[in-house]
Amino acid sequence: MSNHVHVILRGNDRDCDIDLEELMLSHKKFTATQINKTDNKKGRRVWAKDFFDRAIRKGSFTTVFWYVLKNPVLAGIVNNPFEYNGTWFDTRMEQKYVTPYRHNWS
Repeated sequence: MSNHVHVILRGNDRDCDIDLEELMLSHKKFTATQINKTDNKKGRRVWAKDFFDRAIRKGSFTTVFWYVLKNPVLAGIVNNPFEYNGTWFDTRMEQKYVTPYRHNWS
């Protein structure tokens, strides 16, 4: 998206304790540095201070996954979620979450 990012992540095991605030601070620092290098800027604020997070309830993953994939379509950026160059998902998700719905976008 041109003005925000969607990320879905999961720890490797059920007992994994992810410090989301620390993760987001690290992500924002790294990506802001890379964006500013690309734009030949230094110290420019790229991200808002806050972030919005939400746990995905059991049984809701497919709905949330497709909400994220369809976001550039709903924003009018592309007609097909797979055309958007900012979309990436782990290929292990393809068979279960993408293949059954991909025909809707062909």
